[in-house]
Amino acid sequence: MRLLNNFLSLVLVSIVLWSCQKEIDGRVAEVTPPPVGPGVPAGVLVDRTVTLYGTDSITVRYFYDSQKRLIEKEVTSSDATVITLNDKLIRDGQGIIRQIIEKTSEYRLIGIDSVIWDVQYNPTTQRYTGRSTNPVSYHHFRDTTVFIYDASGKVTQVETSTYTAATGFTPYEKYTLAYDAAGNTAESKFYFVYTAPQYDWTFTYTYTYDMTKTNVLDFGIENILFEPWNGIQKNMLVRQKMEHSDAQYNMQADFTTTYNSSNHPVSAVLSLQPVAAPQTIKFYYR
Repeated sequence: MRLLNNFLSLVLVSIVLWSCQKEIDGRVAEVTPPPVGPGVPAGVLVDRTVTLYGTDSITVRYFYDSQKRLIEKEVTSSDATVITLNDKLIRDGQGIIRQIIEKTSEYRLIGIDSVIWDVQYNPTTQRYTGRSTNPVSYHHFRDTTVFIYDASGKVTQVETSTYTAATGFTPYEKYTLAYDAAGNTAESKFYFVYTAPQYDWTFTYTYTYDMTKTNVLDFGIENILFEPWNGIQKNMLVRQKMEHSDAQYNMQADFTTTYNSSNHPVSAVLSLQPVAAPQTIKFYYR
């Protein structure tokens, strides 16, 4: 649970991305591509974002296939305290994500090269229903995550369970998501199982958007595979707050963004309260 007490890393890596994680049906040839959002948000391709703070920086790079669909995301940093990662998306012929190959600096510390996530997709409902660790890639733990939708097709709960031989799959964390009228995630609540089987509320994120600006890194429902706590963010974020069960971790992130003549962001100032000096985010396009 690397997000629990490290909101700064979340802001530097997750928020900077601006939204930039039970059975697989094998009938790939019959599958209709899912409604995965615009694919190329606002008609542009973001090549990378660079966040500058002090003498350090974080770079997030995005790679696309010939259909302009995201196939890889890479986070690197000069700051050794930041979790670096590389996610490769394995899509089938219809563009549906079937696997995610994940490499992180955390994994390397414990001698793991990568973890493969198998993505579950329901061709009847045309929805991603969850993801689970591939035991062949890493047999030391088995996690499975389930996405629960409401009648309108929005993900309202993300629940993750872990496996042990003694207990089988046991839930250990979940997010519940609520949306505004535009379909943006307005609130995300995180719960953790400290003492089974009781879920305890741990923190709540609330989001405020500039409704006149389109998020250039909106990957639609696919975002739920990587950043379930952020859900869907169609518009540009201007504020994210965290209310924590331990008030000393309460924080707020504010974004002041500059746009070009096409209303695409070119830079933003990220202000964190109460822990950090302002940081600058720069956007680069293909």
